[in-house]
Amino acid sequence: MKSNSRIRKAQDYSRLLIGIVQRRRPELLAVAERVNSSTPPDNHERDALGEVLLEELTAQGLDASDEPTGYGLVVEELLDWLRTV
Repeated sequence: MKSNSRIRKAQDYSRLLIGIVQRRRPELLAVAERVNSSTPPDNHERDALGEVLLEELTAQGLDASDEPTGYGLVVEELLDWLRTV
């Protein structure tokens, strides 16, 4: 059984993913919404979502010296999470 904190974290990640996808690639919104469902995205769809997150990281999550900002670190965590769901 999943702990409450893991469930909350997954819900937070899911909301963040949906927000990023909605802004950057709205055509993938239905895929992002399925991440925590009983019919999760297949590997191809997961790769497409990962590409969206990489776009977000490079556009919004790096400082002037290409180091991750606080937000960038969250996006990196989100990428790691996406690989495990």
